[in-house]
Amino acid sequence: METKKIRENGKYHIGMIGVDSGQIMIVDPCYLKDWKNNEYKGQTIRTGDFSYDGACRETVSKEKAGELGLLPDGSSAMAVVAASGYGDGLYDVFATYKGGRIKEIQIKFDCMMFLQHTKVEE
Repeated sequence: METKKIRENGKYHIGMIGVDSGQIMIVDPCYLKDWKNNEYKGQTIRTGDFSYDGACRETVSKEKAGELGLLPDGSSAMAVVAASGYGDGLYDVFATYKGGRIKEIQIKFDCMMFLQHTKVEE
């Protein structure tokens, strides 16, 4: 799927992400094979499990975000998860480039109507 390059404040709009559980997760796709597809148990004790229950526990915490799962060598998490701020919806995703590489990704949870107010870059 090709994305039009739309620019706002030096950032390029690279797409929109759909949220249906009030939370978003960033993960390397190669780790999805280890994901535990379970139900949220309604508890708030943070476990960091790489699962739907683990994700929900992190996003209902005071911080509204956290890490999930550990890599096999224990060096870092498999994913990070965060509450989407305003719940379900479609949210704009922007990238900042430097030297032809993406240096930053930003998800705007406070602006769902971005495309109506920008011009397409040639």
